[in-house]
Amino acid sequence: MNIAFAGLRHGHIFVLHEMALRHPEYTVTGAWEADPAARAAAQEKGVDCCYATLEALLADPAVEAVALGGCFADRGGVAIAALKAGKHVIADKPLCTSPKELDEIERLAKANGKTVSCMFTMRYEKRINGAKRLFESGALGEIAAISFGGQ
Repeated sequence: MNIAFAGLRHGHIFVLHEMALRHPEYTVTGAWEADPAARAAAQEKGVDCCYATLEALLADPAVEAVALGGCFADRGGVAIAALKAGKHVIADKPLCTSPKELDEIERLAKANGKTVSCMFTMRYEKRINGAKRLFESGALGEIAAISFGGQ
């Protein structure tokens, strides 16, 4: 799947970018970031900010999915635009900031047969998988609750 990155304002999006670069089933087509300072910082990290505008990214027929890492308040609108352009969406959390945006995202995803997801990259970390194996082994007895924090 070809994935492009729209918005590079939050550090978590770079985790997804690295994962996509390493994954054999994904091709990163490039990225767009409106803010010049954020774009320069992303380029220093090796991100190819080849799209001059969000519209150019969404118009690229090679792009099948759009990863959202912009400002929280902008993500809902970008998700809606991506779905209208026929793209799948994966977002750093939160996906959007209003119930109205969420309703429209759900409606468009269903209408267009597109997938919308949020990043849950911790589930692929070795330490998380080790803990999962330990829990599933039964060595700790019956588990009543499990909580992982981002830190």
